[in-house]
Amino acid sequence: MQGVAVSDLLDHVVAAAGLTLFGAVPAPGRVGTAAPLALPGPGLADRITALRADLRAQGLDRVVLVTTGAAAPAAAAIARTLGLRLTVLDTADPHRAHAALAGNLPRTVVVLAAASEPAGPAAETDAHRRAFHQAFEAAGLPDPTRHFVVVATPDSTPEPSAHPFVLTPDESRSALPAPALIAAGLAGADVAELLAEASGLLAEPAPASPPAPLPTGFAPAPPPPGFTPAPPPGLAPASPPGLAPAPPPGFPPGPPPARSTPGSPTGFPSAAPSASFTPGTAPPVASAHKSEISGLSDETGQANGPGVALGAAIAAAVREGRDKLAVAADGTGIEGLGEWIEHVFAVAAPRVVPIILENPASWGHAGPDVLSVTVGGALGRGVMPGGGIAPDLSVNGPLGAQLLAWAQAARVAGTLLPPLPAPPAETPGEVPQTPTPTLVEGAIEVYGETTATTLIGAIDELAHGVPEGGCLAIAAHLDRDGDAAAAEVRDALAGRVARAVTFGWGPRARLAGAVSLLQITGAVTHDVRVPGRPYTFGELQASAAAAERPGRGDDRPALRLHLTDRATGIEQLLAALGG
Repeated sequence: MQGVAVSDLLDHVVAAAGLTLFGAVPAPGRVGTAAPLALPGPGLADRITALRADLRAQGLDRVVLVTTGAAAPAAAAIARTLGLRLTVLDTADPHRAHAALAGNLPRTVVVLAAASEPAGPAAETDAHRRAFHQAFEAAGLPDPTRHFVVVATPDSTPEPSAHPFVLTPDESRSALPAPALIAAGLAGADVAELLAEASGLLAEPAPASPPAPLPTGFAPAPPPPGFTPAPPPGLAPASPPGLAPAPPPGFPPGPPPARSTPGSPTGFPSAAPSASFTPGTAPPVASAHKSEISGLSDETGQANGPGVALGAAIAAAVREGRDKLAVAADGTGIEGLGEWIEHVFAVAAPRVVPIILENPASWGHAGPDVLSVTVGGALGRGVMPGGGIAPDLSVNGPLGAQLLAWAQAARVAGTLLPPLPAPPAETPGEVPQTPTPTLVEGAIEVYGETTATTLIGAIDELAHGVPEGGCLAIAAHLDRDGDAAAAEVRDALAGRVARAVTFGWGPRARLAGAVSLLQITGAVTHDVRVPGRPYTFGELQASAAAAERPGRGDDRPALRLHLTDRATGIEQLLAALGG
């Protein structure tokens, strides 16, 4: 059994379509997958451009995407990176629905992607469609259907709309979800450019060549003045019992750095990679037959490509026990890609557990079960990858290529890794919870089994019960805009425990594997009734949260924190965690 060390992986640079992967072995050969990845032809971009011109001529320039599944994180990543005004509604949070309905309705166009959802229209999608239709009528708009763009598959029956958008078979199978491209294009994105950036990854491979050397200067160098490399923080010994020291110097906790132009990282200095990039100095990343890793491409035939090499490197790391994929934006122009990465791995390679970090040096970026990756835009001459730290892998390049490369990587990793074991059988129905909370502290009610008598005691008890190699998943059933500060809970909690901590807005895309669940729900002050249905958005959200909690026969630990006042509760929770 020949080991592949980090030093071996980092002796190579793999590049294609303007995307550069620092740190993975080039991979000629083939990997079998269920079906090749595909992109739509240029006709899609042309149709989107024509529709955008038509809608804007009618004064419709406020774009709302209503969907679930892959289209939501893809559209959000495009919007954040390109700075587009695009609202994505993929949950039933009533506060978020209320805010969306209170916007400028006469200028609003809703992109409805219900027909493209694999299991049929989700309840959330149907609820938003009904609410917007009623709102358009109540606002006195003469024809509500002109405010909908309904994305339909060739074999579906779309909802009534003045702007039906029927996808071709190729468009409906696109690796970059067509509803995301349509919504982003209507909001102002250059869809032709995004597809051109991605298409280079699917081109016929060039003849196999020796591994490319690292670029000149890709070697350890003194850090810039004032830059103090952080020690691996995520798995530091606890002191007092179970508690980690304060955040590392030089990297205070907080939101990700502001987006900047490619080649000019913001918030984190461009330091040369540290000793972990030097051959022979790092612990092994994988043990596998070299032939199993060095002979790969996907069914598109793309060999030596960044997506294939990335997937092979991730699979190799998982086989060595490094199944936590810590992903951070490096500050060079790619933002919001984390949820897309989480989604594609949940679908294609669920053994990989993505951890979306707030910045490259956030808690959880290092550890014996962690593979750290930074993502960013194309690097300028002399700019080193990594966003100020020495990650195991760095992926830099244009947005379209990033989106496709990660989908490709997930497919390759899923091919190389065995499937997860079947989850424990559950008796239908949620585990009954006591009608009253286990304890109440300020604006937070705690539900679930705990012996603690304080809020922080209950959280620590749950967190320290996570087994070695497991992770604690935080699912916030809140408004990702109005309650955005809740995302800071991940970094604050990860600084207290020697285990991986993930965060997502509920309902989570993935809760598989050996995880403990910390669920956060909130009081509803602006509920919205779903027209034609016997429930409200708040009740729909509460039902989704209940379905997410472990059922009968599932002994995974879970705790629910209910915020009786959302803003006060989030502030109180962060203060208790020391964040």
